Amino acid sequence: MLEEAEEELDNMNKEISQYISNILVHNNSNRNVPDIKEYFTITGNAERIGDHASNIGGYAQMIKRRSIVFSEMARAELRQMQAITGKAMKKVMTRDGDSSEWLARVAAMEQEIDDMTERYRDKHLERMLRGECSEEACILYSELLTDFERVGDHVLNIAQAFAKMSPEF
Repeated sequence: MLEEAEEELDNMNKEISQYISNILVHNNSNRNVPDIKEYFTITGNAERIGDHASNIGGYAQMIKRRSIVFSEMARAELRQMQAITGKAMKKVMTRDGDSSEWLARVAAMEQEIDDMTERYRDKHLERMLRGECSEEACILYSELLTDFERVGDHVLNIAQAFAKMSPEF
């Protein structure tokens, strides 16, 4: 199911990109070109979010299949990363109020994801030094943090692209 959703997202990105290219080639007016170009940014970043979601889902399946155990602290940190990342994704999809205020809120959430990633990596290193996690769990935890952090980056890229677009477009 996860693979099908990722493949569908890839196909949609390709179709949208082709459509946008067609508009740019046949556009008789350069008036909306900057806005149309931002759609490339948005679709590309949405597709990359799908890639990271697929990675996270794959890691979850591997964790279950191999019965890999994380500490309660690591599980809590991953739940918090999932929550803030989900919140940022919802915020970018519900553009409300003043564009600059909305963008600032999305940027603040992305910064919080970056800060959490750094804090959690430090805590993870401490757990590793105490021998509280297996090698597999250490690697997967780090990969999960990286994917959540990159989702935050792509969410911010999407918000910045939307903010550049004309309000009437």
